Amino acid sequence: MKAELLNHLIYRMDSGGMDELLRGAAEPTVLDSLRDRPARDLIKLINGSSGLKFHIEFCSNKFINELNRMDMMTGDTKVREYFVANGAPLEMITEMFRVTSAQVRDWRNMLIPGYEAKKLGGRTRMLPEKLRDALHQKWAALEKNSKLSLQDRVYAMHQQYPNYTIHELWITINEFTPRKNTDSVNSSFDLHVC
Repeated sequence: MKAELLNHLIYRMDSGGMDELLRGAAEPTVLDSLRDRPARDLIKLINGSSGLKFHIEFCSNKFINELNRMDMMTGDTKVREYFVANGAPLEMITEMFRVTSAQVRDWRNMLIPGYEAKKLGGRTRMLPEKLRDALHQKWAALEKNSKLSLQDRVYAMHQQYPNYTIHELWITINEFTPRKNTDSVNSSFDLHVC
């Protein structure tokens, strides 16, 4: 373990990490002496009975915070991929996940086999009236739960109706919502509606 720590210290010094070591309260004379020593001296230092001790500080709060941040990023990626793979409208994805339309196109090509060949123009199909009524009731129930974000509500809705694309569900949910900009091609999506 001592050898690994010394090797890591030397590597950090040689790869531009000297400032970080100095900020961590390492004395410059000790670091210079360590870097200039031949390997045989370091081996003697490690294997000898000099009583050399290393102390490692482990900041559990920082560690947990970093793990939580990584989990959130992984979770966001999974949710974004779910929306892309299940036919969410381009405008919805760019707004919800703060990404560009070019990124969405790339993800669609990657996540949906044959996406370019499948692309169809035209309007999204209207779902049967009974189904539309059920969708409106389900959406109203989801909206009553103030703890759910728009993203969570759309996800929950698609989980209930996985045979339809998110776009089809979204168009149905908003079929009676007045559009703010009727001249816009992208007016079918408005995050402020809900």
